[in-house]
Formats: sequence, C-alpha cells, structure tokens
Amino acid sequence: MQKLNIERFNSVATKSKIGYLLIVFLFPFLVSAQSGSEQIRVEGKVLDKETGEGLFGATIQIKGGYDGMLADYDGNFSLLVPGEESILVVGFVGYTSQEVLVGDKRDFVIKLETNL
Repeated sequence: MQKLNIERFNSVATKSKIGYLLIVFLFPFLVSAQSGSEQIRVEGKVLDKETGEGLFGATIQIKGGYDGMLADYDGNFSLLVPGEESILVVGFVGYTSQEVLVGDKRDFVIKLETNL
C-alpha cells in the first residue's frame, strides 16, 4: 500500500482554497465595475395630471434597488440608472404610483393621477 504524502496534499489543498477565495472575493468587484460603466442619466418632471403642476417631494426610485430621489419644488428630477432595462417607480402621497421603463428615453414627463 502506498503512503499518503500529507505535505503535498496540504500544499495542494491550500492553493485550491486561496484560488477559491480569490474568485469569491474578486467576482463582485468585477461585476460592479462592469455594471458601473453602463449607467445612464435620466431626467424629467413629475406632474399632477389634472392641474399640470409639479409635485414637490414625489419619489423616483429604481425598481429592485435602493437608489432614488425626491422631485424638487417644480417636480424636476435627475437620476443615474444602471441601464436601459431599468424601471422607475414614481409615487406621491394621495396619487397612484406609476412604473416607467427607461428604454432609450432620457427625458420624461410623468403625470400622476390622484387616488382619492
């Protein structure tokens, strides 16, 4: 019966673990670096559908993410999104929220209806 060379086994196992750890820890950075280059700036205005007035404080969020902002005094917003497949979720208290696909548009006028 052949003797097991423990030193050689430990050396190979250690190299495998180091390679695995490098892949696990570096992969998220590579993915985020790639997706970071695809960001698109979108801007627009959130309005009351009846009056046409800007909705100060309306929320504009990227669906499935944490990024978002509030519309300014006139309802204007400007936001970076990950790509054209992004969906904006636009809402305001007392209004029905809307989901808007970014697609190839860069400038939006979003009119919200009251839900009261």
